[in-house]
Amino acid sequence: MHAASALTDNDITHKLACYNLVEIWLRFLAEMGYQSYVLDTLQYRFKLNDDARSLTKCGNEATRDQLRLLVRSSHNAPAPQDTRIVASLAGIPGIDSGEAVLFALAAEQAKSMLFTGDKKSLRALANAAQCAALRPVLAGRLLCLEQVIARLIKAFDYETVKSRVVTGHPCDTIMKVAFGSGPNSTEHSTMEALTH
Repeated sequence: MHAASALTDNDITHKLACYNLVEIWLRFLAEMGYQSYVLDTLQYRFKLNDDARSLTKCGNEATRDQLRLLVRSSHNAPAPQDTRIVASLAGIPGIDSGEAVLFALAAEQAKSMLFTGDKKSLRALANAAQCAALRPVLAGRLLCLEQVIARLIKAFDYETVKSRVVTGHPCDTIMKVAFGSGPNSTEHSTMEALTH
């Protein structure tokens, strides 16, 4: 694995694709010195090798094309070297097998960041007794969609992000609130929604 790894779960990759943000996401990662890693299940979950089935899974061609771009531009996340972490997370409500793999990889790679659209898994990580030893290892290295969008706005500019989000395929409640006024959304109101 690359020294600085950006580990992204299937939920956040789908949301970035829905909002046509994959290109600037990849640019952001490159500028930050991160290599993009996705779960190998991403292409299967969205049937990306089958045009007709992927259109049904993705909802539209633009989302499918964005996901295909991300898969082409990313590495598949490898299996964790230490399977004990994955095993310790098995059966914890809210943490699926993909999240368990990403949590384990992030724990093994001190320079990695984990980006997730699955807040249930973050709540489970924060609250499950079995995760007590893992929490300090991952502290400060897990970001959710709202934090990613806020960072993209700061790294590029608000109008670039807003223009993509408001013309994208709505798929996230907080994003609907943050950009609820469509083209008339303001940076102030968006950042308020994303950070509170």
